[in-house]
Amino acid sequence: MSIEVVLTGKLKDPDGYRELGAEMCKVASDEEGTLRYDWLVSPEGAFRNVDVYADSAAFLEHFGAAQAAGYLERYMGLVEVERVDVSGDVSPEARAALSQFGANFLDQVASISA
Repeated sequence: MSIEVVLTGKLKDPDGYRELGAEMCKVASDEEGTLRYDWLVSPEGAFRNVDVYADSAAFLEHFGAAQAAGYLERYMGLVEVERVDVSGDVSPEARAALSQFGANFLDQVASISA
């Protein structure tokens, strides 16, 4: 089962966020297990990242690569994360990685997708 990770908050550096988003989308497009990778902004300075991974292993691969390349550190300097919501079949390892950001783990009650 896939994993969805949604981060929301306020931008500290809108231009830097846009630049990093373009870089990271290029990287994520080469990751087989990254199914969706959206970087969104509002005119008021809010942001939303929506990531969907095939499974916990795919998430951990992306997360580890982002840490190793310094992307995660850059990202955290550009945003003020206010909320992290995670849904799906999250392994204990993925849960531990996401918990350091205060993630809320949601259980699916009902769903439909085309």
